[in-house]
Amino acid sequence: MAINDIGQNWKRDTPINTLLKLNLTYDRSLKQWSFPILFGTPSQTLNLPIDIASNLIWVVSQFCMSPYGNACDYRTTNFFNSSLSNCTGNYTTFKTKYNDIELTGVWVNDIIMINNQPFERISFGLPMNIKGNDNITIPDIIAGQIGLAPYQNNQIVGIALSTNLGSITFGGIDLEYIKGHNESNIVYQPLPHLTDSNNQFMINVTNIYINNKPINISGIFRFDNEIQNIKLDNNSINIIANQSKGGNISFEIANTKWILPKMLLIGRNGTESIITGGAEDIDSWIFGNAFIQSFYIVLDQSKSQFGIANRSDIDYGFESAS
Repeated sequence: MAINDIGQNWKRDTPINTLLKLNLTYDRSLKQWSFPILFGTPSQTLNLPIDIASNLIWVVSQFCMSPYGNACDYRTTNFFNSSLSNCTGNYTTFKTKYNDIELTGVWVNDIIMINNQPFERISFGLPMNIKGNDNITIPDIIAGQIGLAPYQNNQIVGIALSTNLGSITFGGIDLEYIKGHNESNIVYQPLPHLTDSNNQFMINVTNIYINNKPINISGIFRFDNEIQNIKLDNNSINIIANQSKGGNISFEIANTKWILPKMLLIGRNGTESIITGGAEDIDSWIFGNAFIQSFYIVLDQSKSQFGIANRSDIDYGFESAS
């Protein structure tokens, strides 16, 4: 998956300047960040995993569309029942990916509660069908996901993830996690404006440095917080493996070198390294949690730009971005 166009409204009301901050919990066994949200009338709490590769909010479990579709296996409960009478919708469908399988769902509207703040008429998806494999169903342990939908029509999202904490802010950034607590330390580069929400944001790496020496490799990557490593094409990873010998590595993004923390030193082989092969080519790199957890990330769809900053809570052990 990759970061998609985040053009949908998180709440359909007048824009405000108040941040919505989610303090996330991390499940080490599932390797997921999550946050509790209350759905429906009467409300039911679901602990939804965060997916920075999507702009959709969708839920399953007791909110399945069964018996209208097959995504919920044999569970008979569904969102449209007498106890959830405030739910409205016209069965407009959407498509997304679940475990690399295409998922078809419908948009519905109801009240949800986040941080004790009610949101009325918010749109979220209910899965109906999964295409591509008749044997794939969504298990009960998966409650859905929170994507990066804009909040109050403010299309700025700030992301700070690690295995002992996590924070996502909708409607702005959180200076607490930015080195120097200064917004000017965020470096931006343009992103293409996407008109199709199924398209993917791709970000340029203009060079890679090993021990501060350029090795003249460039490529294009997308984020995916469902994988742990940084995945490059096999040719690039072979060049890096031959030159690294346990050294540090930096990626040049927006004319700035971003060095991975010392704890993520390159290993001498694929099993030790947080950087692996497997991407199809230089236009299909995937930057997983090894990169995402190392920096503060900003998606500013209003200005079509991607931002990155060193984190205040990380000891990089080397010279910072330059």
